[in-house]
Amino acid sequence: MILSNNKILTRKLRSHRISQNFTESFCVFSVSICGKVFILSCASRKNKMVFLSEIRITSVLPCIAKPGTIRFIAELDRDISEVLPYLNTVLDGAIYNHQGHNITLKKGGRLVGIHGRQLSAGKVIDLKDAGNLINWFRDLVNDTYDKKDSIKPNYERRMRLTVLDILKLMPLTNCKKCGEMTCTAFAIKIASEEKHILACADLFSGKFNEKRDLLLKILKECGYKIPSIFAGSVK
Repeated sequence: MILSNNKILTRKLRSHRISQNFTESFCVFSVSICGKVFILSCASRKNKMVFLSEIRITSVLPCIAKPGTIRFIAELDRDISEVLPYLNTVLDGAIYNHQGHNITLKKGGRLVGIHGRQLSAGKVIDLKDAGNLINWFRDLVNDTYDKKDSIKPNYERRMRLTVLDILKLMPLTNCKKCGEMTCTAFAIKIASEEKHILACADLFSGKFNEKRDLLLKILKECGYKIPSIFAGSVK
């Protein structure tokens, strides 16, 4: 379908039940052929009041970090700053800045940032994927808000490791068993949480136990996932 630069296509993307408490989700998006206007709205209709009801995408651009995917910015219908410390507790690997009222997290390889009433995301496959991500986040916020009295808020900021922090504790054998060409390339993937430390076979071969234990300790302290078998022994 070919549209003029000023013509906008609007259609219903989907409407379906997403939970057992008679919650319905619907998304409507508008797309301009020039690529400058993408508006996608994901809202929730419930029998009861919800904390966060609607998230509307206001901008969509190509994702520079991962060609072939998109990045978008969306507006929430309310400021959710008060919920962020609780999300920092329930989400593994989130990076929370209490002073700045923002949190960064990952969902299936997608990078998501939240600040007040704004949500931004990168490495998103397409608009349908964006809708799914928004629905997941809205439900997460509402569920966390509903249960916040039983959740201890975490106001601490997780430290993000640099590639050098990780690299200096790697075997540096460039064995390629992890699927990367060099230990440096693997350290980059670990820092961005795109790969698990267990993929480094040499690190767990028994020849680098001192480096292994120190690296696992640092990873654990900074909120990165480590092998469960070592979780109890790493102090």
